[in-house]
Amino acid sequence: MFNLKKFLMVSLILFLLFSDFSSTLVILAESQNETKLEYNLEADTLESEDYQVIEHSNVRYDDYLLDLSELENALTDKDISLVEKRSSYPSGVHVWDETNYSELSPNADESLAYDENGFYWLGNAIYDVSGGDGVLDPSLDFLLSNPFQVKENLDKTLFSHFSNRITSLFSTEEIHANSTPKIERVRTVQVGQTKVGEYRVNGKLAYCVEHNRDPATEAGTYSPLEPYNNARMLRLLYYGWGGEGNIFSSGQKDVGIAVTSLIASRIRNPGEQTGRSLARYEELWKLVNDNTKNPPSSKVELSEEKLNISIEDNRQVSEKTKFLAHSDNRIQISVPTNVRIINETRNTSSTGGTLTIRGGDTFYFTAPLSYNSTLKRTNIRGSIPTYTPMITYDNWGIRQPLAQMDVYDDPHNTVSFEVPFTRQEVDITILHRDRVTEDTIKTEIKPTLIGDPVTVAHNMTRYSWGNKYNGRTINLINDGGQAGTYNVTEAKTYTVWYTSQHRLKIELYDKFSGDLLETDHNSLYKAGASFSHQVPNNFDVGKTHYVLNRSAGRTVTGSMPREDRTIKVNYDPYHDATILWRNRFPAYDIFERRDDRIKVGDGYHYVQEEFYTLSGGRTYQRENNLTFSDRMGYADISNTFYYRLMRDVTVNYIDNRTGEPIRDSKVYTLLQADPYSEVPAVIEKGEYVYRYVRHDGDPESGIIGTSHLTINYYYDIPLIKTGLERIQIYTTPASEGLPVIVDLMKENNYAYPLQDMGEATVMVNLYKDDTLITGNRYTARALPEQLTLTIPPEALAVNETATYTVRLEDFNPDDIRVPADQAEVDTEGYTAEEGTLEAEVVESDVLRYEGVIKTERMIGEPMQVFTESFAIPLEPIRKMKTGYGFEMPLDLSYQNRLGNASVAFGFALTAPEALVDLSYIDYARQAGSVMVPLDRTGATTQANQTETSQQFALPAVQVEKETGHVFSSEQVANGDSRITHSLIDGGRKLYLPIWGYVGDYSVAVTTEVPIGIHLMSVNLTYPIEVVGHMYLHMDSETKEKDAIHMEPINQDNPFPLGVPDNWTAEEIADLQAFLARNN
Repeated sequence: MFNLKKFLMVSLILFLLFSDFSSTLVILAESQNETKLEYNLEADTLESEDYQVIEHSNVRYDDYLLDLSELENALTDKDISLVEKRSSYPSGVHVWDETNYSELSPNADESLAYDENGFYWLGNAIYDVSGGDGVLDPSLDFLLSNPFQVKENLDKTLFSHFSNRITSLFSTEEIHANSTPKIERVRTVQVGQTKVGEYRVNGKLAYCVEHNRDPATEAGTYSPLEPYNNARMLRLLYYGWGGEGNIFSSGQKDVGIAVTSLIASRIRNPGEQTGRSLARYEELWKLVNDNTKNPPSSKVELSEEKLNISIEDNRQVSEKTKFLAHSDNRIQISVPTNVRIINETRNTSSTGGTLTIRGGDTFYFTAPLSYNSTLKRTNIRGSIPTYTPMITYDNWGIRQPLAQMDVYDDPHNTVSFEVPFTRQEVDITILHRDRVTEDTIKTEIKPTLIGDPVTVAHNMTRYSWGNKYNGRTINLINDGGQAGTYNVTEAKTYTVWYTSQHRLKIELYDKFSGDLLETDHNSLYKAGASFSHQVPNNFDVGKTHYVLNRSAGRTVTGSMPREDRTIKVNYDPYHDATILWRNRFPAYDIFERRDDRIKVGDGYHYVQEEFYTLSGGRTYQRENNLTFSDRMGYADISNTFYYRLMRDVTVNYIDNRTGEPIRDSKVYTLLQADPYSEVPAVIEKGEYVYRYVRHDGDPESGIIGTSHLTINYYYDIPLIKTGLERIQIYTTPASEGLPVIVDLMKENNYAYPLQDMGEATVMVNLYKDDTLITGNRYTARALPEQLTLTIPPEALAVNETATYTVRLEDFNPDDIRVPADQAEVDTEGYTAEEGTLEAEVVESDVLRYEGVIKTERMIGEPMQVFTESFAIPLEPIRKMKTGYGFEMPLDLSYQNRLGNASVAFGFALTAPEALVDLSYIDYARQAGSVMVPLDRTGATTQANQTETSQQFALPAVQVEKETGHVFSSEQVANGDSRITHSLIDGGRKLYLPIWGYVGDYSVAVTTEVPIGIHLMSVNLTYPIEVVGHMYLHMDSETKEKDAIHMEPINQDNPFPLGVPDNWTAEEIADLQAFLARNN
């Protein structure tokens, strides 16, 4: 269809082209596969995305982009050809394009420049990048690294005037600022090395958009604000600082202003790259160039504005309409009472209120059929304002233009609609029907307007059903229904009912005699009505009681025919039978009373039950065994059966200590007034005969009354049975006291927690001969099966033997049983001897010792004795010469049947200093004597320490050759500096001084620690006779006994008389070696 608006626009373009201007720039742009003519404000080239933004910013797409084919048609009609693109450039200017790129030879210091008409200049020639793929020739890539320059062209070109005129003609927006704007420079904003100005135009934030020009000043003169239809500028002012979609935080004001200002200039001057390192620069630049991030459109429209009405489910329902707007846009629609608005898209609604509709939602309206008013709403505005970039130019073209966002509500951007609700006419149907047959006997139709009243009434009195009821005409009566006056709200059917009346009688009869007793019911019922009448279950006539016969139901029901009806009901006659079962004695309790009603003519039979048990455990036994039976007539009957109370006699046999029974109770039953008598029973338990203690409860004899009797007999046996089984006395030093261990037999007849177990006591006493030494008192509970008594030191002496007796005394035999043969037990006790065994060793012998370390006696058995013993073999020391040593081997064998003694033994040798070579070994000395501890050289001990065999000897020594000096093993190991010659093993010996004296000496071997339980010490004296010297010397008085005789020899012939017979080859070799060393 021909578009008049487009035709007028094209005509105007042609007029302007061929009447006023000879050189106008026409730029063809490709977008969405259509060739369009784009009119660019201030010669800014719009990309394809800019078309979409123009549409979103509420400027219609068709107002700015014309289909080239339409323009060609318009030109053809006037027989005018479209000028070539190159002819639009200023005349006389050289143009570089794809036809002559190969001729370019730019200098490295050249850079691209552009003017306000959007032309790119290379030197004094225009560089056309619209051909080909719209990029620079590769040979000019280096130009991209140089800053773009602005080609000064201070006078607005014809193209600029043309562009402005087209814009003013095509713009559908009202220009709000049509006077000289007020320019304010607020301050200089500096971020790092970047400086921009913060401006206000008419009091609102604005940005300079060409930083290569002089800054705007308040003294400058600027043109009125006009729309700047550039999509990227629109997105910049929306997402930049101060915009509705501001991406900067409140603390980023300065950087936000700086970045927004720099990008505004970059949009106008694409070569500008300043400030790209600032915070959020790249993020904002990406948003500016993303055509999917446009501000929301404020455009609003309804798919249908007049919504016709239809009738659905007895309501007026409008057509549906869709709110054509951005999904974030909203409108509020209010409706009056009784009108409901329904948002079908979001499943929301409101009646008599306000509902929110979002862009893309479909909605409609409903109202009652009686609603009779047109719903009309006009000039409804959306929630999203209109966003339009505005720009003002320096009138002299010297200073920077300023751009700002205009955000306003477009008064023309509204929606309206109307819904013509109208009151409807409906049919009211009235049905006249018979209640019995449910036949419709008449139908009325009443057309009525919604809201008017309608009357529904019974208007029939007689009706004939033809063949029904033998063709009778029956009088009708009203039988309910929906009679009344109603306000009509919808098409509806009402029903009124009719019926007729008839009599119903119900009569009661004696079934046994057949007599009429009474008429129970006599009433009128509607024909066809259901009747239900309850006859009495029972009633009395005189002294006879009547009960409804079980074959007849109590409720008489049915449907009333269209005639009278009589119903007969039978009753059975009854008379009372009173039967008592009661106690013969006061208070003459009635155990059971039977008040039976027996049907006349029926037989009855009552028996006397043997027992009756009442509450409280009362049981009664019958006196006789009678029956009462006959057939019931027309008179009441009665009879009484008599009983006597049964009472139990319970005899309990109870342990007096625990309260627990010791055998089953004796229970028997007597009747009230019977005599009874009881005595304690003899009760045995194993070896015990229970001791009778007392009784309580009821008397042991008397007459049975109305209560059960309980007689309690109490008994007991001893709490425990105990006795002595064994006594043990261990040998210890008298100063420590003797431990006496007593084992007892103990049998508990009662549990430990019993109170008596903690009160009954027994003394365990210890006697020395007949003198009480010590004792402990124990309760029956605490008495152990083994206990320890200690004979105190003051009752003992060293190396003492005595007889000790333990006795159980001071106890109650009723509480504690002690067999006579286990009341006491005795044994002997020994204290440690703590003595010394002395011996002079002059010949071979053995030193022996044996002592008692424990005695024990089992009750009634001989005493057992446990001992310890040890033995030390004795060997005398042979006669000695000075310079020689003697050994002191000592073997100790120790036995202990109990293994209860320490087996860590030790011995030491004591010798006079004159008898010991003290040159180098530092033996311990005291009072002229030398102390030499013996080494333990071997030991074999049983694991239970009942037997050990240990060997002791003198410490090992080393003898230095040539000097005869004696050193200890420790000195040798430590490298004693006094050792100058080789050593030989000196054995475990004590060496006499070489230059000592002959004579009689003695040494002693003593224990370092007492041996065994008896703490025995050992002191062995060894006589030593020194009979000669090692070396014969001139003063020797024992020359014939001295060991070594020295006399001069010829080194060359040591044996002039021959080698003596007692020299060995080894000795001869040693002599020769000695002579050789000393030659």
